Amino acid sequence: MRTKPRSVGLDFLKAVAAACIVLHHFQQMTGATFPGVNFFILPDLFQTEYVFGWLTILFFMISGYLTSRQEQRTATPRRVPAQIWHKCLRLYPMAVLACLVYVALGFAHRALLGAWYWPLGGGGLWTVFNSLLVSYTNGTVALPGTAANNVTWYLSVLLNCYLIFYILVWLGRRTRVGWHWLCLFFFALACSLKSFDIALPLLSVQPGLCEGYIPFFLGVVLAKAAPYIPRKVKYASLLLPALCLFVIFGDFPAEWVENQWWMQAFMIYPPLVLVAATIKGSAENPLVRGITFLGQTSFDVYLWHCPLFSLCRLAEGLLGVRLTVTRGKMLLFLLAVEALGALLFLFVEKPLARMTKRFEWDKLKIVDPA
Repeated sequence: MRTKPRSVGLDFLKAVAAACIVLHHFQQMTGATFPGVNFFILPDLFQTEYVFGWLTILFFMISGYLTSRQEQRTATPRRVPAQIWHKCLRLYPMAVLACLVYVALGFAHRALLGAWYWPLGGGGLWTVFNSLLVSYTNGTVALPGTAANNVTWYLSVLLNCYLIFYILVWLGRRTRVGWHWLCLFFFALACSLKSFDIALPLLSVQPGLCEGYIPFFLGVVLAKAAPYIPRKVKYASLLLPALCLFVIFGDFPAEWVENQWWMQAFMIYPPLVLVAATIKGSAENPLVRGITFLGQTSFDVYLWHCPLFSLCRLAEGLLGVRLTVTRGKMLLFLLAVEALGALLFLFVEKPLARMTKRFEWDKLKIVDPA
């Protein structure tokens, strides 16, 4: 029996994006800068250097693209609560576990070295509680400072994207308007809110809510439009991100790189996603299997690189050393994160996914009716 070809191009994009975000946060947490390209830069350089921290745009876009494509292929859609609950079962266990380990390492720093240490985000009970709920940036609860294991802000926004998407799909099917038209309208609404800096419940521009909605629902729209775009046009569209990168990395005036967030969201990543989605591969090919595996582990790489960095700093403190930061050590850290992500995917995430199947929406039972 032949296996269905997989979108290995999208797996490749996810793997590369996760690796670049790890390098971005490594430089942010160490404060290291190097000659040439840097993965972390200060805001005053946003018009002269590439902002790798905004690669979360690509993650949101791929998520929207795949979610839309899956919905198009679904003959009998599940109810909205069942869909959202399924996504929670997929995302919550590893996010909660990573947050607990991150907080535990902060306590270990306090107990063993005499001072708290939070590489990216920390706080008191309220911050930890909301971080465990993955509700830090969902537009309903305002939190001061940053979340524990701050990278989980992405998941809190992603869950909102799923919630709104499945509600729009339900409305579209009930009204026969077409859910893709409702998603297009919401995409335009999110663009307007960000453009005019308007904050509403569940639609806040701060911190980054609409910056998740825009690429996610652009991905939804791209998935719907992709079959109508000739493959030659998709490949020709790669000239647009090539031009953008040439201007950003070239010797051009800063005014040419205005609004880089919008450039990445509209000019760089959409062509990459459209082309990557056309690149299929068979699981019988070892290279395809390798790229697919890296794409699958990108979630764990993203979640666990900050706890691992905290552990490295704890080890340095206990040994009484502080290693000089070099590009080589940065790449070594990336390899360690990739290895950790692979182990966690195989021996923690996959077993948890099998265990949580018994808690799917249609299997839940009332256990205490009082």
